[in-house]
Amino acid sequence: MLETGVRQVRVAMAMVFGRRLNVRAVERLVADALLTLEEFGSLGDDVDELADGPFADSDERRDLQDRALRRTVRRLAERSPFYRERLAGIDLDDTTAATVTGIPVSRKADLVERPADFLCGTPYLATQTTGTTGRPVQIWLSRYEMWSFRWCSPSSSRAGCPSATSP
Repeated sequence: MLETGVRQVRVAMAMVFGRRLNVRAVERLVADALLTLEEFGSLGDDVDELADGPFADSDERRDLQDRALRRTVRRLAERSPFYRERLAGIDLDDTTAATVTGIPVSRKADLVERPADFLCGTPYLATQTTGTTGRPVQIWLSRYEMWSFRWCSPSSSRAGCPSATSP
């Protein structure tokens, strides 16, 4: 039980501070939750009130989303040559979900023409599309993305992940 509490705090702090989630900790939390349901049965009528928690307030939720968006665009501008150019002249500290439409959209042609300029770090895996609709597109994934995709892929047998037949 103490281990579950520690994992919950670690995952929560990662989300609050915009750090990478420890995929194994999340897997264990899902397993812990399933064991709790198995032992104690279904949730009570008051679960909706508890589940909404601090994000029930739409202003707080919007503020959290805007801060996460600003963190993401700053990281892109700092680490990716493509997005550094794309975001030049945009006040990144003023970016919100309402103003994000002012940022030009990245097109497939951009990825085909300048694949390496999208990188934000050292790639862990490189692959490419078949090119059936034109030039093949190179795709590079980080180690974190590989863990994330493995964990929540539709073919994953991990508890809590959607299956290919889930709605």
